[in-house]
Amino acid sequence: MKLLLSSLLLVTFINNLQGQDASVLHFSENGFNQITISTSLSGEDTYLKILDWVNKSYISSDDVILSKDSNQLIRIQGVSSSSMSSEMMGVILVYDTKYIAEFMISDNQLVIVISDITWYSEGIKTGDQPNYIYKNNGQLRNYYIDGIELLETKFNSLVESVVSHLDSKMSKQAAMEKLKEAKEHLDLELITQDEYDKLKDELGPIIKGE
Repeated sequence: MKLLLSSLLLVTFINNLQGQDASVLHFSENGFNQITISTSLSGEDTYLKILDWVNKSYISSDDVILSKDSNQLIRIQGVSSSSMSSEMMGVILVYDTKYIAEFMISDNQLVIVISDITWYSEGIKTGDQPNYIYKNNGQLRNYYIDGIELLETKFNSLVESVVSHLDSKMSKQAAMEKLKEAKEHLDLELITQDEYDKLKDELGPIIKGE
């Protein structure tokens, strides 16, 4: 279940993606902040694109998807390798981060919530948020200062990849799923033949790879 994350250090997102507003994740004693991304997409298209992103980003999408509600919510569980570290007396330890990501979808908007953070070293749980790295007074423990920067970089990279995928051309698989759903709606007389034919003309070249 390894997520294909870039190790590139990101201070901010690319904010000039057409039709997109990017937000930055910060980790505190309360965990990650919730972020909201504005899009030019319908809830249905955003839902299909997020599913497509999951399929492309994880080795086995069936293993990471915990639940989904058509066109409204996708909830996944993933592991980001080498995404947290600590340094004590010159010794640096690196940890994998297990997390849950929720994508709450509506027309022209996507809300992302990262929660249930847990750190592992060689498969053994070493701690979880927030008291593992923060003191009771909310102060960050000194030996996790660099680790927090690494953690934020990794998860901001995750969100940036989602934003980029929303801005990309629809994949063949997503187009096929959308056309299949439209055919079901046609059979149920929820849409007209003209509406179905128009969508088919739009998605046909993507499905055919043209």
